[in-house]
Amino acid sequence: MMSQNDLHQKLGLLVEAPVPSIAFTDSQTQQIDFERLFEGQSDYYVLSSQTNKFKKKQIIITDPSFRYDLMPKANILSFYYQLFDEGFDISVWTGELTPVKKTEDLHASLSQVQPICHHHLEQILARKGLAKEDCYLAGMGQTNILSSHLLSADPAPIFLSTSNLKKIPEKELIDLLASIPDQPIVGLVIESITDFLNPLFVDYLLRHQV
Repeated sequence: MMSQNDLHQKLGLLVEAPVPSIAFTDSQTQQIDFERLFEGQSDYYVLSSQTNKFKKKQIIITDPSFRYDLMPKANILSFYYQLFDEGFDISVWTGELTPVKKTEDLHASLSQVQPICHHHLEQILARKGLAKEDCYLAGMGQTNILSSHLLSADPAPIFLSTSNLKKIPEKELIDLLASIPDQPIVGLVIESITDFLNPLFVDYLLRHQV
Protein backbone atom coordinates (compact mmCIF):
# COMPACT_ATOMS: atom_id res chain seq x y z
CA MET A 1 0.00 0.00 0.00
CA MET A 2 1.32 3.43 -0.98
CA SER A 3 2.38 5.67 1.91
CA GLN A 4 0.92 9.14 2.33
CA ASN A 5 4.25 10.72 1.43
CA ASP A 6 4.59 8.57 -1.72
CA LEU A 7 1.04 9.48 -2.77
CA HIS A 8 1.74 13.19 -2.29
CA GLN A 9 4.90 12.83 -4.34
CA LYS A 10 3.08 10.95 -7.11
CA LEU A 11 0.43 13.68 -7.28
CA GLY A 12 3.06 16.42 -7.59
CA LEU A 13 2.25 17.95 -4.21
CA LEU A 14 5.86 17.83 -3.02
CA VAL A 15 8.99 19.58 -4.23
CA GLU A 16 12.56 18.54 -3.57
CA ALA A 17 14.45 21.23 -1.68
CA PRO A 18 17.97 21.51 -0.26
CA VAL A 19 18.19 21.32 3.52
CA PRO A 20 21.41 22.40 5.30
CA SER A 21 22.88 19.90 7.71
CA ILE A 22 25.55 20.47 10.40
CA ALA A 23 27.70 17.93 12.24
CA PHE A 24 30.73 18.29 14.49
CA THR A 25 34.15 16.63 14.32
CA ASP A 26 37.52 16.71 16.05
CA SER A 27 39.24 16.82 12.64
CA GLN A 28 40.19 20.31 11.56
CA THR A 29 37.84 22.14 9.17
CA GLN A 30 37.57 25.79 8.16
CA GLN A 31 34.80 26.54 10.66
CA ILE A 32 34.86 26.41 14.46
CA ASP A 33 31.90 26.28 16.84
CA PHE A 34 33.26 28.50 19.60
CA GLU A 35 30.52 27.57 22.06
CA ARG A 36 31.63 23.92 21.91
CA LEU A 37 35.28 24.99 22.07
CA PHE A 38 34.74 27.03 25.23
CA GLU A 39 32.78 24.13 26.76
CA GLY A 40 35.92 22.02 26.38
CA GLN A 41 34.48 19.60 23.85
CA SER A 42 36.95 18.09 21.42
CA ASP A 43 34.62 17.94 18.41
CA TYR A 44 34.29 21.70 17.94
CA TYR A 45 35.03 21.75 14.22
CA VAL A 46 31.95 22.19 12.02
CA LEU A 47 31.08 19.93 9.11
CA SER A 48 28.52 21.63 6.86
CA SER A 49 26.65 19.65 4.25
CA GLN A 50 23.42 19.76 2.31
CA THR A 51 20.80 17.12 1.73
CA ASN A 52 17.70 17.15 -0.41
CA LYS A 53 14.34 16.55 1.20
CA PHE A 54 10.78 16.79 -0.03
CA LYS A 55 8.65 19.64 1.27
CA LYS A 56 4.97 20.36 0.75
CA LYS A 57 4.03 22.74 -2.03
CA GLN A 58 1.65 25.61 -1.41
CA ILE A 59 -1.70 24.65 -2.93
CA ILE A 60 -3.42 27.49 -4.80
CA ILE A 61 -7.00 26.70 -5.81
CA THR A 62 -8.10 28.22 -9.10
CA ASP A 63 -10.96 25.77 -9.71
CA PRO A 64 -14.31 27.62 -9.72
CA SER A 65 -16.43 24.44 -10.00
CA PHE A 66 -17.46 24.68 -6.33
CA ARG A 67 -18.70 28.23 -6.89
CA TYR A 68 -20.71 27.25 -9.97
CA ASP A 69 -21.92 23.81 -8.80
CA LEU A 70 -20.06 22.01 -11.58
CA MET A 71 -18.74 19.19 -9.37
CA PRO A 72 -20.06 17.55 -6.17
CA LYS A 73 -19.31 20.04 -3.39
CA ALA A 74 -19.02 17.38 -0.70
CA ASN A 75 -16.16 15.67 -2.55
CA ILE A 76 -14.28 18.93 -3.09
CA LEU A 77 -14.59 19.92 0.56
CA SER A 78 -13.66 16.44 1.77
CA PHE A 79 -10.26 16.14 0.12
CA TYR A 80 -9.28 19.77 0.73
CA TYR A 81 -10.13 19.26 4.40
CA GLN A 82 -7.85 16.22 4.25
CA LEU A 83 -4.95 18.16 2.68
CA PHE A 84 -5.40 20.99 5.18
CA ASP A 85 -5.27 18.51 8.06
CA GLU A 86 -2.12 16.97 6.56
CA GLY A 87 -0.33 20.29 6.92
CA PHE A 88 -0.55 21.83 3.45
CA ASP A 89 -0.75 25.60 3.11
CA ILE A 90 -3.85 26.31 0.99
CA SER A 91 -4.79 29.56 -0.71
CA VAL A 92 -7.53 30.40 -3.21
CA TRP A 93 -7.44 32.84 -6.10
CA THR A 94 -10.21 35.39 -5.57
CA GLY A 95 -8.70 38.10 -7.74
CA GLU A 96 -5.86 38.05 -5.24
CA LEU A 97 -4.06 35.35 -3.32
CA THR A 98 -6.25 34.60 -0.29
CA PRO A 99 -4.86 32.19 2.35
CA VAL A 100 -7.21 29.69 3.99
CA LYS A 101 -6.31 29.96 7.67
CA LYS A 102 -8.64 27.30 9.07
CA THR A 103 -10.85 24.54 7.72
CA GLU A 104 -14.00 26.48 8.62
CA ASP A 105 -12.98 29.08 6.00
CA LEU A 106 -12.83 26.59 3.12
CA HIS A 107 -16.50 26.67 2.16
CA ALA A 108 -16.65 30.47 1.94
CA SER A 109 -13.26 30.67 0.21
CA LEU A 110 -14.13 28.11 -2.47
CA SER A 111 -17.34 30.05 -3.18
CA GLN A 112 -15.24 33.08 -4.14
CA VAL A 113 -12.72 31.48 -6.52
CA GLN A 114 -12.22 33.41 -9.74
CA PRO A 115 -10.92 31.57 -12.82
CA ILE A 116 -7.49 32.60 -14.04
CA CYS A 117 -5.11 31.25 -16.67
CA HIS A 118 -2.30 29.40 -14.87
CA HIS A 119 0.37 31.03 -17.03
CA HIS A 120 -0.90 34.45 -15.97
CA LEU A 121 -1.07 33.37 -12.33
CA GLU A 122 2.52 32.08 -12.45
CA GLN A 123 3.64 35.56 -13.54
CA ILE A 124 1.74 37.15 -10.64
CA LEU A 125 3.26 34.66 -8.18
CA ALA A 126 6.75 35.34 -9.53
CA ARG A 127 6.29 39.06 -8.81
CA LYS A 128 5.38 38.06 -5.25
CA GLY A 129 8.56 36.01 -4.95
CA LEU A 130 6.81 32.63 -5.21
CA ALA A 131 8.48 30.17 -7.57
CA LYS A 132 6.10 28.06 -9.64
CA GLU A 133 8.05 24.95 -8.55
CA ASP A 134 6.95 25.62 -4.96
CA CYS A 135 3.25 25.95 -5.82
CA TYR A 136 0.59 23.48 -6.93
CA LEU A 137 -2.03 25.25 -9.04
CA ALA A 138 -5.27 23.35 -8.53
CA GLY A 139 -7.51 24.05 -11.49
CA MET A 140 -10.51 22.00 -12.48
CA GLY A 141 -8.57 19.08 -13.93
CA GLN A 142 -6.14 19.00 -11.01
CA THR A 143 -9.05 19.03 -8.55
CA ASN A 144 -10.50 15.98 -10.27
CA ILE A 145 -7.17 14.10 -10.11
CA LEU A 146 -6.60 14.99 -6.45
CA SER A 147 -10.11 14.04 -5.38
CA SER A 148 -9.95 10.72 -7.24
CA HIS A 149 -6.67 9.64 -5.66
CA LEU A 150 -7.19 11.04 -2.18
CA LEU A 151 -10.74 9.67 -1.91
CA SER A 152 -9.65 6.28 -3.32
CA ALA A 153 -11.76 6.53 -6.45
CA ASP A 154 -10.83 5.55 -10.00
CA PRO A 155 -9.50 8.69 -11.76
CA ALA A 156 -11.33 9.52 -14.95
CA PRO A 157 -11.59 12.65 -17.11
CA ILE A 158 -14.38 15.02 -16.13
CA PHE A 159 -17.00 16.32 -18.50
CA LEU A 160 -18.94 19.53 -17.96
CA SER A 161 -22.57 19.77 -18.98
CA THR A 162 -23.26 22.66 -21.35
CA SER A 163 -26.67 23.12 -19.73
CA ASN A 164 -24.93 23.82 -16.41
CA LEU A 165 -22.34 26.06 -18.02
CA LYS A 166 -25.05 28.18 -19.63
CA LYS A 167 -26.30 29.13 -16.16
CA ILE A 168 -23.06 31.06 -15.64
CA PRO A 169 -23.07 34.74 -16.72
CA GLU A 170 -21.45 35.00 -20.16
CA LYS A 171 -18.45 37.12 -19.14
CA GLU A 172 -17.65 34.73 -16.29
CA LEU A 173 -18.19 31.73 -18.59
CA ILE A 174 -15.72 33.16 -21.10
CA ASP A 175 -13.12 33.58 -18.35
CA LEU A 176 -13.81 30.10 -16.99
CA LEU A 177 -13.44 28.32 -20.33
CA ALA A 178 -10.32 30.33 -21.18
CA SER A 179 -8.73 29.42 -17.85
CA ILE A 180 -8.95 25.62 -18.29
CA PRO A 181 -5.56 24.27 -19.49
CA ASP A 182 -5.23 21.55 -22.13
CA GLN A 183 -4.15 19.00 -19.53
CA PRO A 184 -5.62 17.31 -17.59
CA ILE A 185 -8.54 16.87 -19.99
CA VAL A 186 -11.81 18.58 -19.09
CA GLY A 187 -14.42 17.67 -21.69
CA LEU A 188 -17.85 19.00 -22.58
CA VAL A 189 -21.16 17.18 -22.81
CA ILE A 190 -23.03 18.93 -25.64
CA GLU A 191 -26.72 18.63 -24.84
CA SER A 192 -28.37 20.34 -27.80
CA ILE A 193 -27.78 21.41 -31.38
CA THR A 194 -27.87 25.02 -30.19
CA ASP A 195 -25.05 24.29 -27.73
CA PHE A 196 -23.06 22.58 -30.48
CA LEU A 197 -23.26 25.80 -32.51
CA ASN A 198 -22.44 28.03 -29.56
CA PRO A 199 -19.14 29.75 -30.51
CA LEU A 200 -17.88 29.61 -26.90
CA PHE A 201 -18.22 25.83 -26.79
CA VAL A 202 -16.96 25.35 -30.36
CA ASP A 203 -13.85 27.41 -29.58
CA TYR A 204 -13.24 25.40 -26.42
CA LEU A 205 -13.55 22.07 -28.23
CA LEU A 206 -11.21 23.21 -31.01
CA ARG A 207 -8.59 24.45 -28.54
CA HIS A 208 -8.73 21.31 -26.42
CA GLN A 209 -9.45 18.84 -29.22
CA VAL A 210 -11.93 16.91 -27.07
